[in-house]
Amino acid sequence: MNKQEKMGEDIRIQNGQSTGTMTELVFNPLNGEFETRPEGSSLGAGELNVTEMSQEGFASNVGMMTEERFALEKRVLERYQPSNTYVFKDLSTNNPYVLMAARTNNKNVYTLRIDLKDFPNSVPKAFVTKMLKDKSGANMDYTSGGMHTLSSEYGYTRICHYSGSAWGPNVSLYKVYIKCCIWLEMYELHLKTGNNIDYYLKHQC
Repeated sequence: MNKQEKMGEDIRIQNGQSTGTMTELVFNPLNGEFETRPEGSSLGAGELNVTEMSQEGFASNVGMMTEERFALEKRVLERYQPSNTYVFKDLSTNNPYVLMAARTNNKNVYTLRIDLKDFPNSVPKAFVTKMLKDKSGANMDYTSGGMHTLSSEYGYTRICHYSGSAWGPNVSLYKVYIKCCIWLEMYELHLKTGNNIDYYLKHQC
């Protein structure tokens, strides 16, 4: 099953909050985001009940991912990614992150690092775990709107995948991963043609 087929399914999560109107929190793979819908709403084929959670468990005001949100993100990844393609690291520290394998259509394999320190309340930093070079041979360690990059950290190329104004806590790690995979495809097009990544990939405001 390819990504497009898998993204046509829905994952349903019961919202445990006690309110007059019952709702369900739904992961919609078509947009990679979590959505609140009335209980009993019709969903796509292949739905998967994940876990009961309250709105308080969805996002935190202290800059750290809650246990409920972490469990939710893990279940989504388990549904859509092979278990040997990602690993969560340093979860008990102030700088947790996830490493994820990405393979392009040209069969090149990269490792992505997504920092989780302030996720999901802020845009997570995303990196390719090496210093990429542009077509001219220059290190991609700079901020560039045309190349969708930000200043390097850890000696890695940092991907600009979301603007702060476009970000919301309903965005999943899975969506961040997919956007980084798309960036890698456009990066390889840049190496072939010399066009900036912005030629193929427009900014999300």
